[in-house]
Amino acid sequence: MFTIYERSLADVSRVVGEVGPGALSRPTPCGGWNLRQLLTHMVGQNDGFARAVADGEAPASASERDELADTEVQSEWERSAQALRGEFRAADLEREVRIEGFPPLPAKTALRMVALDNAVHAWDVASALGVEYRPGAELTAFCLEFAREIAALPREFVADSFGPPVAGTPAATPWAEALRLLGRSTTPDGRWPAA
Repeated sequence: MFTIYERSLADVSRVVGEVGPGALSRPTPCGGWNLRQLLTHMVGQNDGFARAVADGEAPASASERDELADTEVQSEWERSAQALRGEFRAADLEREVRIEGFPPLPAKTALRMVALDNAVHAWDVASALGVEYRPGAELTAFCLEFAREIAALPREFVADSFGPPVAGTPAATPWAEALRLLGRSTTPDGRWPAA
């Protein structure tokens, strides 16, 4: 699982590295957020998960932070991503962690959640920048399998993590299908690049 996680982290970090200050007000496919708001959320999630993995639990405040300033997007992403990576590397993955908004879960499930989130947010950020992002085959297969698991859960268990599946027939590619199941519209409509 660490291999999948490391690939997702490398992918999202590469895409975040392409973000310049002039792009931060662009819309994203994620929850009506602009790019600055999405990146602020991503950094906050890293901090919250790192606290939960380190301490066994994290209050909602562990994920809250002020909006990222233009000059700190790259440094705060890198800081938070590497802190979370370090906590996962040091963790007993069978240990239960408590993260606000989720039932108690093993750290290995949190690791899966972060790997999926990294890949999906890599697509969100890339889409806001007008560039294509598709993960490699192994990461795509993982995302599709996990997306199917999530889509089968009652909505109250998913909370606000992902939107409901987009209605329609299965998408043309495994990656687009994973995104569809997680509430992302990937139909080429001129707004976001095709997945």
